[in-house]
Amino acid sequence: MKVLMINTYDDYGGAAIACKRTMEALNEITSIEVKLLCLIKKSDNERVKSVGGNFSLYLEKADFLLYEKSKQSRFAFSTAKFGTDISRHSWVLEADVLHLHWINLGFLSIKNIGKILELDKPVFWTFHDMWPFTGGCHQSNLCHEYQNKCGNCSAFLRKPNPTDLSHKILQEKKKWDTSKLHIIGISEWMNVRISKSALFKKSKFCTVPNPINSTIFKRKDKSSLRKKWGLEEEKTYLLFTAAYIDNYFKGFDLFLEIIEKLKFYDEDIVVLFAGEFRSYDLANFPMSYIHFGKVTDENKMAEIYNLADLFLSTSPNESFSYTALEAAFCGNFVIGFDTGEIGSIIAKTGYGALVNSIDDFLTAIKLYLEKKKAFIEPNLNKLSFYSYETVAKELYSLYHSKLALL
Repeated sequence: MKVLMINTYDDYGGAAIACKRTMEALNEITSIEVKLLCLIKKSDNERVKSVGGNFSLYLEKADFLLYEKSKQSRFAFSTAKFGTDISRHSWVLEADVLHLHWINLGFLSIKNIGKILELDKPVFWTFHDMWPFTGGCHQSNLCHEYQNKCGNCSAFLRKPNPTDLSHKILQEKKKWDTSKLHIIGISEWMNVRISKSALFKKSKFCTVPNPINSTIFKRKDKSSLRKKWGLEEEKTYLLFTAAYIDNYFKGFDLFLEIIEKLKFYDEDIVVLFAGEFRSYDLANFPMSYIHFGKVTDENKMAEIYNLADLFLSTSPNESFSYTALEAAFCGNFVIGFDTGEIGSIIAKTGYGALVNSIDDFLTAIKLYLEKKKAFIEPNLNKLSFYSYETVAKELYSLYHSKLALL
C-alpha cells in the first residue's frame, strides 16, 4: 500500500512534527510505503518532495490586507484563495491513499482541495485546527458561528457583516464532495467541534491522536541532568515553551500575569524558556530565568523537559498540545486549561491540574510547591495511547478498511 501525506511544511510547526512522526511510526511499524508532498521542504529526507515556492502565500496575505482587522489576524485567518493544484502530481496519482494534514499558508486553495476530493481514491484528513470547518479562522475562540453559516466575523475582519468574507469562505467549502473523505480528529476537544460544525456535523469521523516517540521523550535522572546543565538542584524549575514564546495565541500575556503574582511567593523558582521571542524584551522579566533559545533537536528538548518540575500551558485554545504531551512523558506536573488533549493527558497520568483562571494557575502551582513530595508519581502506562505502535496500527487498519470499500 502506498500512502501520501500532504502538509505545508515537512519539519516546521506542530502539524508538520505530527505528520513527520506519523510517517516514522508507519514506516517503523507497518509495511506501508509512506511519502510526504509539501510546499516547503527543510529536511533532506528522500521520501519528501516539495512542489516548490510559496508565492501563493504572499498573494493570499496581500489579498487579505483588504479584510484583516489587525496584524494579529494575519496568520490566524486563512482565505485559501490561492494555492497549487497537485491533483495530477505523479506522487498523488501513484498513491493508494491520500492523507491531508495542515495545508494552509498558500499550499492548497479551497478549489485545490475540492479537486483532490474528486479523485477516485480514499482521502483522509487529520484536522490539526478548526480551519477545515470554519469560515477562515484557525481557532474560533468563543465564536460558534461555524456551527451555522459564519458571517459577522468581528474577531478577525475589519468590516464584519452577515455576508462577509468568512460567510463566503464557508459557502465555498460546502461545495466539496466529501463522499470519499474520512475525517480524523486528534482529540475529543476537536471532535466535539467537528460534530457541531455546519460543514461536517453529518459526517463520520474517528480519533487518532498525534503520536510521540517514547524512546526520546521519557523520564530521565533529573539530578544528573541538572548537574550536566549547571542548574542548582534544589530549586524548582517551571517550563514554558512554544515556537514563538510571546505569541498572543499561546497565552503569553496570561503567563506574564501569573508570573507577576507568583514572584511574591517565597519559593525559589526559576523559569525555563524554550523557543524564540519575537518582540518581548527578557530584560523586563520579573523572575529568574534561563532561555534556551530555539530548540530543534528532539533529544535536547527532551532533556529540557526533564530539567523542569512544572509545565505550564496558558493557551486557552489548543487543538492538541504536543508540548503538554511531551512534558507529561518526561514526568512534568502539567498545569493548563481543559483544551485540546490536555485534560485527557492529565487524567491518564493522574499528575497535573486543570484550571479555569489565572488564580487557578497560582493555586495549582502553590499546591505543587507545598506538597510536591507527597504527590504520587505520574502513571505513564496509559500514555501508550499516543505511542508510535498504537497510532501506526490504528491508521493501518483505517487505510485498509477504506480501500476494501472501493
